[in-house]
Amino acid sequence: MHVLPRNEVPDERKNRFLNSFRFTGSYQKPKLFSSVAATLLADLCSTDTGIFNSALKRMNDAPFSVADIPELRKALLQHYPLSTYSSTEILTSTEKISGALLSLADPSMHRLP
Repeated sequence: MHVLPRNEVPDERKNRFLNSFRFTGSYQKPKLFSSVAATLLADLCSTDTGIFNSALKRMNDAPFSVADIPELRKALLQHYPLSTYSSTEILTSTEKISGALLSLADPSMHRLP
């Protein structure tokens, strides 16, 4: 049994103070274990050009897996704004997503000669 010293025994004033603390924000699930595909595709829908351009650049080297194929296919039906990726080419988000599917050897995607 643990006994508190007399000066540490809770009194009404201390209890009121400690009970006055309130949560000011909501809990947000950490994105550490979320799907890379889901995060990137959500960022491609962003109206913030910084977020959009960053996501578009990350599409080239994103570690997509076969498990991401359904989500990538669904993303092909979305409308994404155009963005200049480099001075020599303009690629749409849909073209980047198609490239990701082709790199995964998705049988529903075929290269045209």
